[in-house]
Amino acid sequence: MSCLFDSIQNLLMDELPKNIDIRNYVCQYIKNNFHEKIADDTIENWLKIILENEFDTNSKDDMIDTYIKIIENTNQWGGGPELSIISKAFNIIIKIQYQNQIIATFNCSDDPLYIIILDWNGGHYEPCHKISI
Repeated sequence: MSCLFDSIQNLLMDELPKNIDIRNYVCQYIKNNFHEKIADDTIENWLKIILENEFDTNSKDDMIDTYIKIIENTNQWGGGPELSIISKAFNIIIKIQYQNQIIATFNCSDDPLYIIILDWNGGHYEPCHKISI
C-alpha cells in the first residue's frame, strides 16, 4: 500500500470492516461505477485524462483495466480521483494539509460523517486527525 491509502485506512480503521483494503475497494468502485459523476465529471473522463497525461497511454478499449492495473500496483501513488472516490464511497471529507495549511479539500459526499486530515510533506502522506461531524 502507499502512504496515502495507509493514512486513510489508519484514520478510518474503527469505522471500516476489519478486512477492507481501501486501494482494492477504490479499484472495485471504479469498475462498478465507471460512468458515475463525482465532482462535476465522470470517473471515465478522469481516467481518460490521467491515462493520456500521466501515463502516456490513450487506450480507450481497456481504459478501466489499464487504470486498475496501474492503481493496483502497491508502489503507485493515489491522487485526486482516488481521494474523491474515497470521499464519496465512505461519506467523508478529506483535507490535505501542507506546513499546517489546508491546501486541498475533497468533499464528494452528500452526507459526510467525518472530516479526516492528512499531512502532506511534498512526498509523503501521514494521518493527522479524524473529526466527527
